[in-house]
Formats: sequence, C-alpha cells, structure tokens
Amino acid sequence: MHGLQSGILVLTLLLPLAACVGGGKATKSSALDEGVAPGQLNQTLDHLSLTPVPLYGMPELALGAVWQSGSEPMLQVCDQHRRPLDAGKPLVLYIDGEHEILSLQRSDSQSVFHCSYFASSAEQLDRIASSQTVMLRIYFNGEAVEQRISGTMSDYFSRPKMLGPQQRLKRFVDALQHLNLSSALVDG
Repeated sequence: MHGLQSGILVLTLLLPLAACVGGGKATKSSALDEGVAPGQLNQTLDHLSLTPVPLYGMPELALGAVWQSGSEPMLQVCDQHRRPLDAGKPLVLYIDGEHEILSLQRSDSQSVFHCSYFASSAEQLDRIASSQTVMLRIYFNGEAVEQRISGTMSDYFSRPKMLGPQQRLKRFVDALQHLNLSSALVDG
C-alpha cells in the first residue's frame, strides 16, 4: 500500500511539472504529422537533405538544408502559414553580431509548409550551426519577421539543444563533409 501511495505522490508532482515545461499544451510538429521526424537526415550518394526543424520561439518557421551533387548546399526556411516571400528581399542572418545576406534560389509548397531555398555554402552552414547567437530576418509580403535560430537556456528546457536547429544543421554539415570526402577518395 505504501508503494502505491508513493507512486501516486510522484505522479501528482511530476504531471504539473511536465505541463509547465511543455508550455501546458501538447503540440505535435507538422513534420511528425507526415511521419518524418524533424532533423532527420535523408542521404543518397548524390543528395543530402535535412528535414526542417522548428525554431524554438516560432515553431511555425522551420530550418532545413539540402544539397545536390554538383551544386552548393542551400539553406531551407519553411513556413507553416504558407506566407509568400517578398521576392525582392533576401534572407538576412545575424551570426554573432555580423550579418550575412542569402539570396532566394527557389520556393516550393509541400503538404504542410511553403519552403524557400537560399544560396549558401558548407562553411556558412557550419557557422550557423556552431555560433553562439544566430538570428534570421525573413521578409514575407507585407511583414518582416526576426527570430532566433540559436536557443536560449529556457528554450532548452522545452527541447534539448541536441534536438534544436543548430545541432541538427551541424549533423547535416558533418554528413556533407563525409560525402565530399568519400567522393574525393573514390574519384582520386
């Protein structure tokens, strides 16, 4: 009987804590609705993609990356609200206080998101993944949105840093370097 009372006491104490950490509501990522986990790497010999990972403070925006053999990687920004981009404006990244401008290459609509692809490089993606403070500014028709890519300590209580956009992007960069090294060894 004492064990049952202890179990009930533990559940009584932990359930409210779990609700507070999760924001008090159960949410499910739209990428999970499709059966694909955010941050999943999809790899073949000539293609690599990172399933978009929701940003901490604005989960309707998600960050991913794609690479096709013979081209530079692209940073992918997806919007669950399907807002059209202002095609004349770039994506602006603030990486540890310095800004970088990425130009739009293409856009497409997937079942849940509208995704835009921006010219990048492996080095630039690595800086995004490994810098302390990273923010983006994206221009939708009629509005500019600024949001952190890097998380804060309070963000890490709701989703561990290793599951956040920067760590998942780092996995993409590491896989890309491995693919390029493997290709160089085979070709050379």
